[in-house]
Amino acid sequence: MGRDGPQQDKKKEAKPTYEQLEASLKSSKTAFQTLLDISPFSIAITRLEDESFMLVNQHQCEVTGYTQEQIIGRTPKELNMLVDQGDRNRMIKLLQKQGYLDKFETRFKTKNDRFIHSQVSARLIKYEEQDCLISASSYVNTLSKTQQALQESEKRFRNILNSIPEGYYEVDLKGRFVFFNDAILNLFGCSSDELMKITYKDYTTPEDAQKILKAFNDVYSKKHSVDFVEYGLVLEDGTVFQVEVSISLLRDNDGNIIGFYGINRDRTEQKKSEDALRESEEKYRTILEEMDEGYYESDLHGNLTFFNDATLKIHRGLANDLLGKNYKQYLSPVQAQKNFQLFKQIYETGENVKIFDYEIIREDGSICLAEISGYPRKDQQGKITGFWGITRDRTEQKKAEIALKKSEELYRQLVENANDGIYITHQGHIKFHNSKTVMITGYNDETLENMKFSDLIHPEDKRNIYDVQQSRFEQGVTPEVFSFRVFNKEKAILWVELSMIDIIWEGETAVLNFLRDVTHQKKIEGQLVQAQKMEAIGTLAGGIAHDFNNILASMIGFTELVLEDVEQDTSLADNLKEVLIGGGRAKDLVNQILAFARQSEENLEPVMVCDIANEALRLIRSSLPSTIEIQSNIISESSILANPTQVNQIIMNLCTNAAHAMEESGGTLSIDLFDVCITESDESIDLNLGPGDYLKLEISDTGAGIPPDTINSIFEPYFTTKKVGEGTGMGLSVVQGIVQKYGGRIRVQSEPSFGTMFTLYFPVVDEQKGHSFVEKREFVGCGERILLVDDEFPIVKMGRQLLMRMGYEVTTQTNSQNALELFRSQPDAFDLVITDMTMPNLTGDQLAQEMLQIRPDILVVLCTGYSKQITEEWAEQVGIKALVFKPIVKDDLAATIRRVLDKSL
Repeated sequence: MGRDGPQQDKKKEAKPTYEQLEASLKSSKTAFQTLLDISPFSIAITRLEDESFMLVNQHQCEVTGYTQEQIIGRTPKELNMLVDQGDRNRMIKLLQKQGYLDKFETRFKTKNDRFIHSQVSARLIKYEEQDCLISASSYVNTLSKTQQALQESEKRFRNILNSIPEGYYEVDLKGRFVFFNDAILNLFGCSSDELMKITYKDYTTPEDAQKILKAFNDVYSKKHSVDFVEYGLVLEDGTVFQVEVSISLLRDNDGNIIGFYGINRDRTEQKKSEDALRESEEKYRTILEEMDEGYYESDLHGNLTFFNDATLKIHRGLANDLLGKNYKQYLSPVQAQKNFQLFKQIYETGENVKIFDYEIIREDGSICLAEISGYPRKDQQGKITGFWGITRDRTEQKKAEIALKKSEELYRQLVENANDGIYITHQGHIKFHNSKTVMITGYNDETLENMKFSDLIHPEDKRNIYDVQQSRFEQGVTPEVFSFRVFNKEKAILWVELSMIDIIWEGETAVLNFLRDVTHQKKIEGQLVQAQKMEAIGTLAGGIAHDFNNILASMIGFTELVLEDVEQDTSLADNLKEVLIGGGRAKDLVNQILAFARQSEENLEPVMVCDIANEALRLIRSSLPSTIEIQSNIISESSILANPTQVNQIIMNLCTNAAHAMEESGGTLSIDLFDVCITESDESIDLNLGPGDYLKLEISDTGAGIPPDTINSIFEPYFTTKKVGEGTGMGLSVVQGIVQKYGGRIRVQSEPSFGTMFTLYFPVVDEQKGHSFVEKREFVGCGERILLVDDEFPIVKMGRQLLMRMGYEVTTQTNSQNALELFRSQPDAFDLVITDMTMPNLTGDQLAQEMLQIRPDILVVLCTGYSKQITEEWAEQVGIKALVFKPIVKDDLAATIRRVLDKSL
C-alpha cells in the first residue's frame, strides 16, 4: 500500500467542518426540541446558579400561560409561579443529597393566578456547560382529599414549628439531625446543610456530651421522656449559650424506635435572670439576717408570715412560737387597738405609717419600747395582700433619751439658775445666753441674740480685752478670770469678771463665756481696802500717838503752869491762853484721827453742831487759798444725837470737796446752819423724812459743778472725779452713811459752771448740851500721896509740878521696874498710883496688875495716848479705877484724881 495508505486513512479521519457541526447541532437541537414538544410532561431546564429558565417545552407554556419568550431568561420567582419558596429549597437539598428526585409534590401559580398541583421528577445535568436542573412535571387539577388534608396538616405543622421560639428537633439513634425548625437554625447560627452534618458531640463540651448521651440512653432504655437536660451550646466562635433540651422517643408508623425528638430552649438570659434573682434573694436574705432592725411580714389579719432574726431578738421568742402569731398576742389592748386603726389606715390609703412609741410584750413578760413602720404588701396585680415593715428596739435609746432629757433639764436648770451669766459667742457674736446674762446686761433675749459682746465693754477697757484675746490666739494663753467694766442697757457701769473656754458649737469653733457681776464685790473690796487703809492709819496713829501726846502734854502742862505764874489780864496771859486753846484743838484733832482709824461705834450724845461748825471753819480757813472766800450763817443752837468727831468729819469733808471744786478759778464757800420744821405737805418729804423739827446744814460752792451723767453716782463707794492720788472715792459714801445713821438725809443740787449745794437734815433732840474744847474746873488735893510713873522725863517733871500745886505729895519714877520695886518695899506709902501705859520693861497695865497683887486696894489711874485693847470695861475688870487719855490737861487730871480718891472713901 506504500505511502498512499496512511494518507488515505488521514483523509478519512479528518474532522467535520464548522458548517458540518453547526448543521449537525442544529439537526440535533431540532430533534431535541421536537422530543420536548411531543412529551406529555412539562419539561424545563433551569440554571442552578440563579434559577433562571434556559429551556421549556410547549407543554410548559400551555400549562403556565406564558410564551417561551416570556419564560426564557427569567426565574420562577420573577414570574410569581412559586407558592412556597421552601419547596424549591427542599428539592435542591434532596437532589444534592440523593442525586435524583421523583414525584416531589408541590404547587405553582399560573399567569392567570390559578393554582396547579404537580408531581416533579428532576435530575442534575450539564447544559451549555453550566450546572442545570432538568425537571419533568405532571399536572393534576385536584388531589385526593386525604392527600390534600395531609399536605395542609403538614404545612400547618411546619408553620407552627417555625413560629414557636423554642427549637424543635428530630435526630436519629446516632444523634444526627433529620428534622428541625427555624428556631434550631437561629439557635445554632448555621445553615441547614451544616446542621445536618453534626451530632451533639460537635457542639458541646465533653462533659456535656457525656451528659446528653446518658440522657439518650436513659430515655431509650427506660422508655420514658426526660423533661430537660441543661448543657452548654458552644458555637464556632467560642460563644457559649446555656441550653436546656427535652428528650422523647421518635417512632415510625409501625411503632419502631427510629430516633429522638424534643425541644431545645435557649436559657442564657433566663439563667442570668435566675442567677441575678438568686444573688438578689441571697443578698436580701443576708441583709435581713444581719441587720439590727427587725423585718416582718404579715397577712391582712395581722398574723406574722415572715420575719428575720432581729425580730426574734426583739420578741425574745422562738421562730415556731412567733410564726403565725397575731399582733394582739404581744400588745396591750390599748396598743393593739391603736395598731388596728393605723394598719387599717394603711389598707385604706395605701400610704405607710410609723409608730414611735410601740410597746411590745415579750415572751418573758418584759416590755420592749420600740418604733415600727408599716407598708402595704401587694401582689402582681397591685392588690394589697398584707403588710411589711421594720421594727426597731428603742428600749436602750429610750432610756438614754430619758437620761439625756433629765441631763438636759438638769443642765438647763443649772444654766438658767447659775449665778453667772453664761453665753456662747461665735466670731464675737452671742449665739446662746442664759437668764442671768439678761439680768446683768439689761437687754432682752431678742436684743442679745447675735449681739456683739464687745459693744458692751467700757471704752477704756477694750484695749485690755483686745490684748487678752490676742494672747489667746497667738500663744493659747488665757487668764483664768479677768475683770473689766461694761455698760448695761441703762448705761450704768458694771464691774464684771469673765472666764472663757474654747468649745465646738454647732460644728464650728466657739467660746463658752462665764460672766459674773462683781460690782458689789468691787465695792466690798474697796471698803476692805479702805478699812485696811484705816487700819494702817490706826496702826500709824497708835504708833505716833504716844510720842505726839507726850509732846502735847508737855506743851499744855507747862503752859498751864506758866499761866498760873503770870499776871492775869496781860498780853502774856492772853498769849498763853491761845497756846492752850491751840493745844486743845490739837488734842481733839488727834482724838478724831484715832476715832476714825479705829472704825468703832462711837457713843452718840447730844451735840451742838454750831460749836463744831465754827471750830471746823477755823481749821479750814487757814488751809484755803486767798482766791476762795468763806461765808457762814450759823444761827441754830439746836442739838442732835451724834458723835462730835463724826459731825466734824462731815463738815470737813464737804468743805474740802467744795474747795477742790474752786481750786482753779476761785469762788465762795458758804455754810448755813438753821432750824426747819417739816410738815406732811413739805416738799422735803420726798427725802423720806417724817414731819418734825430738823437742823438744816447747807454747804455750797460756786465751782465747776457736777456733770448730769455722774451726779447719780457720787454717793457710790470709790466713785471719784479727782485725779489719782487726790481722793479715794470714799468721802461722800461715808458722809451719806453717817447722816443716814443719825436718822437724817442728804440732798445734792448742782449745775455745771454754776456750783454745787449739799443740804443735810438732822433730827433735833430736846437736850441742849454744848460742846466745849476747854473746860475749867477747880479740884484741890488734901495731901494725898501719889506715885507718878512715866518713862518720859518731861512728862514726869511737868506732872510733879501740877500735882504738887493741886495739893498732893508726889513721888516720881521714870522706870516701871524701879517703880514696882519701890511699891513692893513700901506698899502702904501711897494712896494713888498714876502710870503711863506704854513703857519699856513693864507696861502700865502690867505694872498695875503687879501692884494690885501686892495690895488689892491700891488705887490706879492709867494714862494712855492710844490702844485698841484698852477700854473702860477692861480697866474695870483688871482693877484700874480710871483712864486718862493723853495729852493730859490739868483740869481733866485734877477731876479724875479727885473722883477716884473721893469714891474710895
